[in-house]
Amino acid sequence: TRAACAALAARFSVAAVLTGLSEHAAPLFGISSQGGVQAFAIACALVLAAIAATGLHPSAIVWSGVTILKLIPLVAIIALGLVALGTTGAGAVVLAPPSAAAAQVTAHSIERAVLVVVFASQGFEVVPLLAGSVRRPGRSVPLATVASLVFATTLYAALHALTVRAVPGLAHSQRPLADAARVYGGAFA
Repeated sequence: TRAACAALAARFSVAAVLTGLSEHAAPLFGISSQGGVQAFAIACALVLAAIAATGLHPSAIVWSGVTILKLIPLVAIIALGLVALGTTGAGAVVLAPPSAAAAQVTAHSIERAVLVVVFASQGFEVVPLLAGSVRRPGRSVPLATVASLVFATTLYAALHALTVRAVPGLAHSQRPLADAARVYGGAFA
């Protein structure tokens, strides 16, 4: 059923967000061990659950803030990449091809690819959840759903196109956005 699929997608989305958040934010707090990163992910889940339990308005404020923080570097990469399109000075990162063992398709590599695709397609499904809290939901909800899909598609298409330009060995990059940011923004990006 659709409800079961939405619930499953939401679980995968939350897992992806918590995994990414913990892997990238934990080192900022001096946490580097695998167990420490997992504990940090659990702590993040508990904090986010506590915020959600306070109600819709505080949750919306926090989630909007997190979304803005997530979008800032992505939009910056796009802006820097578009500026670089007009210049000839932007160099590309050329990565060495992986070894034969690294090029093999494994269950883990398939899981990572599916996670990226599923994660990129998430977010628009939460728009209808707030339908009872908005004026004219019959007009606002479809408009917000379509607008979020168009925005996400445009964002990811621009990121992909600019990353392909900056990182010719994209298939071999472990951190494609970071590599593209380094090309477009310099060593400190």
